[in-house]
Amino acid sequence: MNAAGLVQLAAARGIDLAHIAGVASNLDGVAKKRARTEIERKLGIPDVRETASGRETRTYRRPSFGVAELGQAAQGLGVIPWNAALYSFAGSSDGYWLLWGALASEANRIARREMWAPRVMGEHGEQRFYRENLAALVLDHDAHQHLFAAAPALYAVYMGVAPPTWEQELRGPFRSLQGTYERWLATARSAIGRWLQRED
Repeated sequence: MNAAGLVQLAAARGIDLAHIAGVASNLDGVAKKRARTEIERKLGIPDVRETASGRETRTYRRPSFGVAELGQAAQGLGVIPWNAALYSFAGSSDGYWLLWGALASEANRIARREMWAPRVMGEHGEQRFYRENLAALVLDHDAHQHLFAAAPALYAVYMGVAPPTWEQELRGPFRSLQGTYERWLATARSAIGRWLQRED
């Protein structure tokens, strides 16, 4: 799902993400100064290096890695961690359905281990299966974290359930499945980090 789809989905349930974003942004004057990155903090760099100088527009900082750099650094990485790295680090959605299928399979495996309920009560009182939607939520949350942070009620809206159902029955499974995705990213991060630190 793209950002526009999430905004429309939220608006249909009375959550105005455009308003929340407008309230959170300083549109009158200079935007908030960029915070130091983790690497800048580790290196002890005291001041933030601006990515562009100008007065009229806000700046955009390109992803840490491009697809070409990730490709070189990911030699020997499995197909799932590789596609997770492309999706999360480079913003490529080419592997979305592959990742979704892997997460849906993982959701079924975790559900057996943790004994998740097979269905939950939907927003309109109907029983609904949720594991495949939960897999999509993990990916869409990763791509649009700022929207979910701005409106936590969006989790329940996305899943088509009431907020108490989200809190009591789906938050835990979401965290478990998100943990699997984070492990894939950690595997990719580790392989890429080893390649970047080589002294060739």
